[in-house]
Amino acid sequence: MFRERVMTSYQAGVALLLLSSLAIIPDSSRHFLSSSAQGGEVGAWGWTDVTTYGAIGNDQKDDTAAIQAALQNIAPTGGCLYFPPGTFLVQTTVSIPSNIAVRGSGCRASVVKAVGTLGHVFRTAAGAADVSFHDIGVDGSGTASGIHLQQVNGLYLERTAVSHTWDHGVWADHCVRGIITRCLLEDTGRHYLSSPSTGGGAHAITLGNDTFQVVVAGCSVLDNHTAGILSYQSSSLVYARNTLEYTQPALAFAGLRVANGDLYPSATTIFANVTRGQPHGIAIPQNVVTGAQSRCVAAVANVLSASANAGVSAGGSALLFCGNVVDFPNVSIGPDAIYLGHQHAGQQAATDMLFGSNSLYRPVQQPGYWMCHGFTTDRVMCTGNAIRDAYLNIWLAGSSLVAHNTAYF
Repeated sequence: MFRERVMTSYQAGVALLLLSSLAIIPDSSRHFLSSSAQGGEVGAWGWTDVTTYGAIGNDQKDDTAAIQAALQNIAPTGGCLYFPPGTFLVQTTVSIPSNIAVRGSGCRASVVKAVGTLGHVFRTAAGAADVSFHDIGVDGSGTASGIHLQQVNGLYLERTAVSHTWDHGVWADHCVRGIITRCLLEDTGRHYLSSPSTGGGAHAITLGNDTFQVVVAGCSVLDNHTAGILSYQSSSLVYARNTLEYTQPALAFAGLRVANGDLYPSATTIFANVTRGQPHGIAIPQNVVTGAQSRCVAAVANVLSASANAGVSAGGSALLFCGNVVDFPNVSIGPDAIYLGHQHAGQQAATDMLFGSNSLYRPVQQPGYWMCHGFTTDRVMCTGNAIRDAYLNIWLAGSSLVAHNTAYF
């Protein structure tokens, strides 16, 4: 009965993922580092040019007052705040109200750059609706965070580059309905370098505090200093076709992390992402003190490469992990490739899970380590996986089923 129920859910879930991804994931075939604004589209909005109000954009003069004056001129019904090519300095956070599109001439051509410590470069007004960022760069100068979206109903970020931030790159907080697509997040969370014990919030993209119905798709995260994309206390999220790479894996938490502290999300789809160089490619942890865990998480068709720790570390219930590739081409020693579960108060940490049709490769057979180790598991089906060069193959605890896997040495 258990196997039939899991297989039926698996078949329906994979079909739904593949079909829905065609509809909800934006086309990322066009390179997101576009150097030219789409002038006709900007004009249709009725744009307000910040240079008309005194902004210089020469990387020398503070342009904060001019930007705020331009925002005040936009009609209450909304419009486009336009930044022509240049580097615009701000000494205080720019507050974005409802119905505003912030647009530049390309995320490398039009850059808004922090001067000094100012929290975030951009922050939406609490409760704002229909806010978007297009073709613009945001530089935290190592002292400020990037974009804080707070209580926004309807957000859209595309072809936006956020770099050199002290804390978050993009933080969506109490938001609903949104898309973050074809964005570049680079060198975010710098304070973690000097204070590793306080680096928990310094993620490239964070979705938290009752954020739901948000898609993060086609983004590139490079050299973030903690998690690349993190969600907590949120639901109905999709991470799809993102690339996450870090060249110093000892400093990062995970490429994709679904949980934080005691706040665990549900209903999250992780589809067709590529991670390289993080300690964990995908981390779905359970809190070993409180027992809080993630539920209803599907990870399908991801490539998790060169993780310094486990390729996948998972704890929770109702988990689907299928069609993924996990390989360690640059790691000669280390722990288990797939690590399922930590025990809390006698409870099984990874339960009701399907782990199937994955490709697992480890070039060095490290004695004592498993390719897939279920430390505390129950009701897990592990089937149809292809395993190469593991010292130890698969071990799962509890009433789990391991069948029809292929191992090659």
